[in-house]
Order: sequence, then structure tokens, then C-alpha cells
Amino acid sequence: MSRIIVAFDLLRIQHRALEIGARLARYREAELTVLFIESVELQRAAELPFVREIDRLSATLQPFGPERLERLGRRRLAEVRRWLAELQERFSFPGRLQIETGRYPETVLEWSRDNDLLILSTPASGPSRRCPPVWVWYDASEAAQRALNLGRQLAEEQGYPLRIAAPPGVTPELPEPVTTIPEAQLADFLAGQECTAVFCPRNHPQAARLPLRARCPVLLV
Repeated sequence: MSRIIVAFDLLRIQHRALEIGARLARYREAELTVLFIESVELQRAAELPFVREIDRLSATLQPFGPERLERLGRRRLAEVRRWLAELQERFSFPGRLQIETGRYPETVLEWSRDNDLLILSTPASGPSRRCPPVWVWYDASEAAQRALNLGRQLAEEQGYPLRIAAPPGVTPELPEPVTTIPEAQLADFLAGQECTAVFCPRNHPQAARLPLRARCPVLLV
């Protein structure tokens, strides 16, 4: 059975990323693991006496210590468990929650070695258009073809437009619109695009930057 990983930490929890993972787990008859990473960086920051957080409603500074971090972590984990249970009931796929402690990038990369699809969440963004497109990076490689197949599946199932980005010199004969983008500019280009998801080969040079710049979940194939 193939495996899909959806990677969260306290700053990157997005229902859309988990729902995309659930839909693809149903398509592929795959097992879905929600990897929740307890950030050692946040734990160290919470131990510093001068660290404060900004209240969203009042915009005032408040103390941020280990107890506050623990309460916030428990609340968000309960939220993720509830989302996972609801999606399993809707889509009927095997799923589980795995909690690890570490730094987000290194822990995600360690787990990515034994899975078929890695879904990286981004910090939650504001309201979006009704049908933002699904973007796929296509460079004619086998991984890019898998990304294109998955992107088509998701776009067709949800009724979203599919957009394809390709490097100069690659001119795929496809029915969807193709945008030519230099490889090094992909992350910056997607930072200005509203989208449902981005599919990309995991060995792409910009793969590490995409979750930091894209405004939607990033799926590394």
C-alpha cells in the first residue's frame, strides 16, 4: 500500500492540506499519516523570559511561556484529530496521527524517504476565490508526469482549473495552459498566485522554498 504524509507543526496547520491528502488517499487506496512536529525551536523560545506573543483581537503583547505553548499544542492536536476523524468518515481511508519532536525541515525530510507523496502545509491564509487553480511543475521527468497525473485527478474531482508551469525549452503538448517560468523563479512566481495546491517533483531545486513562498499546500511527488 502506498503512503501519504501530511506534515504539520504548530505554525503550519491547514485543513485544506489535510483534505487534499484525504482525497488522494481515497484515489490511490493509500495510507495517510498526519505528521505533527513539536518544534524544539518554539520550546526553546518559550523558555526565554522576554518572549511575547501578539493577541490577534486586541493586538496587545502577552507573555508566552512553556505552559502557554503546551496548552496551545494540546488544543491544536485535538483539532487535527477531529479533522482526521471527520475526513476518514467521509472518504474511508486508513489514517493515523504521528507526533515527533524536532525541527520541521529536518524531520519532514527524514520521514519523506519512505512515502510516495509528501504534503507540506503553509501558514493559513485568508479567504480565497471560489475555484483557485491547481498548479503543476512539469519538466518532462517521470516524477513530473506523476505530479501531473495527481494534479489532474484533484482538479477534475473538485472542478478546479489546472495550470502547468514548465521551464524554458520544455513545450509539452497538453490541453491545459502552460506558463513558461525559469526554474529558479518558480517559488517567487507562486508567491503571487492564489491556488488550491502545487504539485512538484521532490527533487526540484526550489522544493525547499515552495512551502515558504506558495500560498497553498505543496505536494512533493
